[in-house]
Amino acid sequence: MDKFYKSYGKEGYEHMSNKVFGLMRVISGPLAVNMLKQVGLDQSTDAPFSLLDTGAGTGIVSDRLQEMVSPDILAQSKIVSGDSAERMVEIVKRRAAEEGWVNTESRIVDSQVCISQVSLRESLRGF
Repeated sequence: MDKFYKSYGKEGYEHMSNKVFGLMRVISGPLAVNMLKQVGLDQSTDAPFSLLDTGAGTGIVSDRLQEMVSPDILAQSKIVSGDSAERMVEIVKRRAAEEGWVNTESRIVDSQVCISQVSLRESLRGF
């Protein structure tokens, strides 16, 4: 991604990330919906919850969640969309702001590294 970003600049990178998100919505969207339903998050959700989505990429799980759970419940819940790639985190932050995602934050969380309990606590501080 860094090579693409350097070659095409911010506008090219954002254009490509929007294309990737559209594709991911088609491919991964149904899988995200099924996963969320399996953990009990859907239209019938009537209690606040906390959700950590690691390896979130462009935020497809958070996107689907915004459409599946009522805004009143989302307002009382906490959603963290984490990824190890800073640019993915930036994309999710931008999308969350532009699309009005409720109580969704994006932060760097490296889910591929075995981390100690201390660093895990620090990574998820406030969650």
